[in-house]
Amino acid sequence: MGPGQGPDERPAIVLLGGGGHALVVAEAAELAGMVVAGFLDDHAAAPLGAVLLPEPGSGQGEAGSRVRAAGEAGPVAALGLVPPPMHLGRIELGELGLTGVGHRSGMGVGGGAGGGGGGSVVAVGGGFHGTEGAAWCSGLDRVGAQAWIVALGDLRVRRGILRAAALRPRMQGRARTVIHPSAVVSPTATIGPGTYVGPRAIVHARARVGAHAILNSGCIVEHDCVLGENVHIAPGATLGGTVKVGADTLVGLNATVIPGTAIGAGCLIGAGSVVIRGVPDGQRVAGVPASPLTGS
Repeated sequence: MGPGQGPDERPAIVLLGGGGHALVVAEAAELAGMVVAGFLDDHAAAPLGAVLLPEPGSGQGEAGSRVRAAGEAGPVAALGLVPPPMHLGRIELGELGLTGVGHRSGMGVGGGAGGGGGGSVVAVGGGFHGTEGAAWCSGLDRVGAQAWIVALGDLRVRRGILRAAALRPRMQGRARTVIHPSAVVSPTATIGPGTYVGPRAIVHARARVGAHAILNSGCIVEHDCVLGENVHIAPGATLGGTVKVGADTLVGLNATVIPGTAIGAGCLIGAGSVVIRGVPDGQRVAGVPASPLTGS
């Protein structure tokens, strides 16, 4: 069985990212009944646990592999979720980027050995971190991913991946939305492809959420809100009715936006802010009431 297919013919989703947000998305996906195939990430940025290969030419073979210590660099053999039962099988990587990528079946994701992943496991590391998205997309091509979601929080890196994905016909129509079972989404709301909706998030009537957005844990998107692509509404943030949020904007932890407010693209709304007036494109604001930050 290939990495792009689950044991019951459902497409197995590959997560682009291997950090804490990816762990959250993976858990939500599995709770929603999806098959998680694995992760793509830069090993230098991935805190989920990595196994290092011995240095080339050392003669140790795989027997010399070890769990990387904090801050330790080296070729990555595998990325894994900690704690079990979710984990990844081992793949071998070249010293640079995507050379020598392969996969080994036999270790499931989500059910322990031989578990829910049905041996459909992939992971790629090395050279992906940054705003350039081509390497991430190449990784998806190499592992034959049939379904994917961007599962990292940095909006700049996410945007780089989305730009690259737009140029690759093979990736079109394969982005998957992940909605945690405890989230409440109105039947009249629309959620774009590739969006993550976290636990206890609420999306009310006629709200429209763009593609590849993050609606994080416990956020509230009230009726008739319109959110652009690649927006991140952080945990606990509240958008009043008819609020508009432009693409690539972060609304921080526990921020509040009063009804009818328009926030532009590429903005940052600081944690705990109360936004009572419109925010133009590219502006950073914070405070109660929110006001522009110095240098914004």
